[in-house]
Amino acid sequence: MSRRLSLIALLLGACVTHGAKCPTSPADVGGEHPAATPDALTGTWVNQDTHAYLTVAVAGGEVLTVFAIDDDGEVWPVSDASFDPKSATLHFTAHVPSTGYVLVSTLKLRDPDALVGSHTGTRAGDDVWTRYVPPR
Repeated sequence: MSRRLSLIALLLGACVTHGAKCPTSPADVGGEHPAATPDALTGTWVNQDTHAYLTVAVAGGEVLTVFAIDDDGEVWPVSDASFDPKSATLHFTAHVPSTGYVLVSTLKLRDPDALVGSHTGTRAGDDVWTRYVPPR
């Protein structure tokens, strides 16, 4: 197993131990619906452009941890993670050690399997993250 997949498996295991529930349909997301909680973010996401991985763990209704791993296996320390249930938006800051970049991300839960938004900071751009489905 590659280093990246090993890290993802480890992080997924951490998420599963929290027993978080995920929404089951696009209609489950938005407004004051119960799915517009941090629990809807639990799991691992893949950036469609960079192939980086983002793992979100939730406990007690709060975003507990967010991990980001670049496509080459570099772990980006993440801070200031929060979730706004009214807008179904995840906010966090990622620090890229190899480049010194600081990326401030704002991602809206578009449906149970897609986060869309952008990042600003040292570099700026649009982001599309889809829920990671392990190969069978």
